[in-house]
Parts: sequence; structure tokens; C-alpha cells
Amino acid sequence: MKIIMSNVYIIFSRSWTLEEIKRELQEEGYTHNFFFGRTAKTYEDKIKAMEIANEVWIFGDVNGIEDFSLAKSMKKDIWVMG
Repeated sequence: MKIIMSNVYIIFSRSWTLEEIKRELQEEGYTHNFFFGRTAKTYEDKIKAMEIANEVWIFGDVNGIEDFSLAKSMKKDIWVMG
């Protein structure tokens, strides 16, 4: 059986650190391809990652974060994770 890996774009609020999210994902055993929006070097990198993402996972209150507005405007499948 072939396992298909999802591409997941992660948006997180200031109440979460990158390390906390990585630890949470590892503990849960997720093996997806993750892109952490806050670590993008350029706006173009964010757009490219968002375009290929199958899902967007959010951690914390992300209202007002540009990436969240972008995900909604692109009609991405958004999951509230924490």
C-alpha cells in the first residue's frame, strides 16, 4: 500500500513557539511535510507553500495573521489543532 504524505502549512500565534509545535507533532507521530509560515524567508515562499498545501493547521488565535487571511482567501482546508 502506498502512503501519500500531505503537505501541511502551519500557522501559529505568539502563544506557541516553533519548538512546542514541533514537539507536539512528533509526539503525535505525524509524518506529513510541514511548512511553518512564520519561518518563511520571503512572501513568495509563503505563497508557494500555501499553494501546494493540502491542509492548513492553526495553533492558537491566528486572527489578524496575514497567513490566516491568505488561507481563507485561497479556500484552504483549515484545521484547528491547538
